[in-house]
Amino acid sequence: MVDEKRQQRHVFIRPVSAILVVSLIPVCTTLAMGGADWEVADALRLSWYGERLAWPMLAACLLLTRWGARGGGLAGDCLLASAIAFLAATLILWTGGGHLRFVSFRNPDVSAWTGLVLFALGSLQGLRSLPHPNRWLRIAALCIGLGLATQVAVMRSDALQIEERIVDSERAGTAGEAVEPFAGPDVLWIVVDTLRADALGLYHDIAGVRARAGSGSKGPAEPARTRFIDGLGRRGIVFERVIATAPWTLPSMMSAFTARWPSTLDPDGRGRVRLTDDLIGLPPDVPTWVGRLREAGYHTAGFQKNPFLGAGSGFERDFDLYRAIGGDRAEGESGAQLVRAALRWADVMARRRSIGGRKRYLLYVHFMEPHIDYRPPEAWLSETARAYRGPIEGTAHSLHQRLESGASIEGQDRAQLRRLYAAEVAYLDAQIERLVEGLRSRGVLDDETLIVLSADHGEQFAEHGGWEHGDLHAENVHVPMILAGADLGPRRVSTTISGIDLGPTILDAVGLPRLRGVEGRSVLGADVDSAARLAPTVVFSEYGERTRVDSGSWVLLVDGEVQGRLFDVVADPGEELDVARRYPERVRAMRDALARHRSRDVGRSFLPGRPLDQRTADALRALGYGN
Repeated sequence: MVDEKRQQRHVFIRPVSAILVVSLIPVCTTLAMGGADWEVADALRLSWYGERLAWPMLAACLLLTRWGARGGGLAGDCLLASAIAFLAATLILWTGGGHLRFVSFRNPDVSAWTGLVLFALGSLQGLRSLPHPNRWLRIAALCIGLGLATQVAVMRSDALQIEERIVDSERAGTAGEAVEPFAGPDVLWIVVDTLRADALGLYHDIAGVRARAGSGSKGPAEPARTRFIDGLGRRGIVFERVIATAPWTLPSMMSAFTARWPSTLDPDGRGRVRLTDDLIGLPPDVPTWVGRLREAGYHTAGFQKNPFLGAGSGFERDFDLYRAIGGDRAEGESGAQLVRAALRWADVMARRRSIGGRKRYLLYVHFMEPHIDYRPPEAWLSETARAYRGPIEGTAHSLHQRLESGASIEGQDRAQLRRLYAAEVAYLDAQIERLVEGLRSRGVLDDETLIVLSADHGEQFAEHGGWEHGDLHAENVHVPMILAGADLGPRRVSTTISGIDLGPTILDAVGLPRLRGVEGRSVLGADVDSAARLAPTVVFSEYGERTRVDSGSWVLLVDGEVQGRLFDVVADPGEELDVARRYPERVRAMRDALARHRSRDVGRSFLPGRPLDQRTADALRALGYGN
């Protein structure tokens, strides 16, 4: 009797174990090849970039197999159900998340485990009713083999597509005419979404940041852990006081690409908040510095995860290759997914260079850490963050619920949000190191490569009563900017500059003339310890009717026609004490500068509307942007 039961168990264990274990081969293959994004149709996009799931799933397969061998499977003749479960699990397990028009598995962990359970139950159910399990095993093995071959073919096709884009850019410029190779350096442009300057260690020795960071419970919850980014700054140029042109992504990145103010690109909106039913795109008639590099013979490639910058936004127009990377948007393994995608491009670029291709490149990588949700991989949490036992979990949904209910977020709760944010920045630092060193190990990055690190805007933690990014105080608009490599630095620039200065500075660094009609300027050649200082200027941040007028020592915040609040940021870097009544002449001078700014002739650009598909709208809502 015992031998008979054991034999019955083996009848289940062998085929089920083989099916479940072999089914992970396509997953591991995809991961080994750097992940994948597969656009099947407008309504269906599959992506797999998870890195933590394969081995836990393998262990779960073995446990489920043991459970099935003990008779836990469902009874009945369900061969068809088993086959359907297998196909469903293949799609979900291989890709880590399917996005349908009406169904969205946004979390790769949930979708993977759901597919695994469905597959296991369906397979067990079918196997119980089969008189010849080995026959089923052969059929399943054939299906898995075909699936694996399909997956490898898809990955190979993806690599060929990348190579085709690189070859096309080697042969011709945007007008289809051959271009001479340009002798300037390669450019790696890293944009970090929602990164405030005081989140980086190398900014803490700046007087204003140090004073702002030391303002009690409103300052950073713990020391910055940004070893790699700090190292870039020590050997490059650190721009100590860069002011973003707007406190949210779309207008700020439009300015970064075009070197123009938001009110120039969108005279009616002037950087105002635009919701998912009111978005605009980058004006097609406005040139970008990325386009200038492309015209000069650069291959331009972009990888990003921000839904504001996806297909139809206009940001993709000057890139030979531009991809919105799948997987989770702003938490978990988002940074790792982005790096894997960029390194897959680097593998192809390295192969092209090994056979004689010397095409210069601009690689643009836009990270979503540390944007809310503040959910870093657990390994990056500090001991204090791990010890916290309160209600804060770091998601946009939970934060909005607390705020809408009127619950206060003070003391340790507020500090925990800062800790989670800091952990995301620490994780980001590791991923940027992984990207740079991965490019270096492939031979496509060296000491001559220009590495640029910038941010679109900052983040607030109730310093002035608000959360996320929605006002014009320093925590939302004071962002880092670092240029390293290409024989630059080390030095620091203390003059206040704007996000519109980024493009002209990069063009200057690579040796190309500036674009015509831009409002930004190159800020190279300025050294805080020499006489070659930048001429002081007034910079602006625009947010609809609200404007920040920043002269470096003084900041005026204006809301519509109200006179405005004045801050002496040398004495009051936290921007807490309004001194407008004390210095009326200063207010008048800064309002005059604002009046000249608003009355300038900006012309009219064609602003394309931005219809959003349901998937993109869902992705924006998941990041905290509602209707």
